[in-house]
Amino acid sequence: MAANVSITAGTLVRRTKRARILVLGFPLAHRSPIQVAEDAAMLDVISGGRLIAGFVRGVGTEIHPANTNPSDTRERMQEAHDLIIKAWKTQDVFNWEGKHYHYRYVNPWPRPYQQPHPPIWITGSQPAAVPWVADHHYTLATVLTSYEQTEALFGAYRKRCEEMNYPEPGSDRFAYCALTFTGETDQKAEEGGRKLLWYLNKRRPVG
Repeated sequence: MAANVSITAGTLVRRTKRARILVLGFPLAHRSPIQVAEDAAMLDVISGGRLIAGFVRGVGTEIHPANTNPSDTRERMQEAHDLIIKAWKTQDVFNWEGKHYHYRYVNPWPRPYQQPHPPIWITGSQPAAVPWVADHHYTLATVLTSYEQTEALFGAYRKRCEEMNYPEPGSDRFAYCALTFTGETDQKAEEGGRKLLWYLNKRRPVG
């Protein structure tokens, strides 16, 4: 969790040589898609093609200050995704006239090191979001969901693949993000963990 994940990822790029850098993630519902496309591509270039681009909708504490309507964040995220992918894959200048985003001149710099683009992960906490992820053959990542929620989400992904006659998804299509807290003693670790849990409960993601 960071105010600007690109800065955090940049420090990891500098300190590592072979490790993949997963950014989970770039908030798409309330950020400029072109800025996200350029930031992610820059990280991919500097790292020599080690970026995994994770896209998220964002949390309420980010969405409301951005004056974004919470009811259309999924639409905005999906359109932003489409624009980013086109920006990464298109070598010529183009314009974009969508429902939520309008750009007369799209010509991002740089393009990603990995072609046609870095691997993409999408977070999801609601079954309604899963079919879109499966249709794009992306990795579905759940963050701090319960066992029952995670089982339902992964099951929805497999069901969608079966319904659409997609290849059976492998284990690399599913990811679970859990947080741990360590301390000098068990007592300190438990105290710190409770504070972290309180903080997370105040910042529940918007699916």
